[in-house]
Amino acid sequence: MTDILGCRIDNATDDMGMTALCDLPDDEAISPGEFIERTEHTVQIAARALQQESENVEMAVFDMIKVRMVKLDQNNFIEFDINGYVCYT
Repeated sequence: MTDILGCRIDNATDDMGMTALCDLPDDEAISPGEFIERTEHTVQIAARALQQESENVEMAVFDMIKVRMVKLDQNNFIEFDINGYVCYT
């Protein structure tokens, strides 16, 4: 579980948090229109990357749930609450 959390979730969310959403020029002045064009292009690329990372994180969470469910002994289940969620002892 630690592998999934550390390698697949934490690393992915760290990368997602560092995703650039605009492209600032280093040493040149640009017009507002060019800035908007660059930003739109950068956001399109970032959106695809963030979508993929989000899907990867989602799959990792599902994998963690599967691992946890396999480890649960059926004696740990006591009842279902009104929403259908299992309550554990």
